[in-house]
Amino acid sequence: MTMTLGELAVRFGCELRGDPSAVVETVASLAQADARAVSFLANPKYVSQLKDTRAGAVILDAKTAANSPVPVLVAVNPYATFARIAALLHPEPPLQPGAHPSAVVEAGAQIASTAEIAAHAFVGAAHASARAASSVRDAWSRGTPSSATIRGSRHGCSSVSG
Repeated sequence: MTMTLGELAVRFGCELRGDPSAVVETVASLAQADARAVSFLANPKYVSQLKDTRAGAVILDAKTAANSPVPVLVAVNPYATFARIAALLHPEPPLQPGAHPSAVVEAGAQIASTAEIAAHAFVGAAHASARAASSVRDAWSRGTPSSATIRGSRHGCSSVSG
């Protein structure tokens, strides 16, 4: 996807210091970025890389913006803004409904027709206990799925295996 710096500034509430018609299409580190990439600086450890960057734009906080040799998107939280721009420029591929050939789906498991079951996933049948469901829910909240990755809405499965 390609976006102009002006579009990014408006969409993400940034102050733009540079050409609003300049186009970017990817994200990269300060050291690796080229004229079609957006980068960011949030950690002072990398400030030395700012002077040599060839990025099309850099996302910076207001106090660091004056030091940039390239266009700047000024943001209160450069890291979060970069993450949001990265998600926009590099969207997840569309879901591929169905189960990967290496996935194991127990007989009796109820899965929405729109769910994508990833490689090496395990989906258990509806006889899971409330304790198992709680364990999996806790693992998801910690960012560590217990035994499988199911892309798409977790609401696509009506059962959990423990």
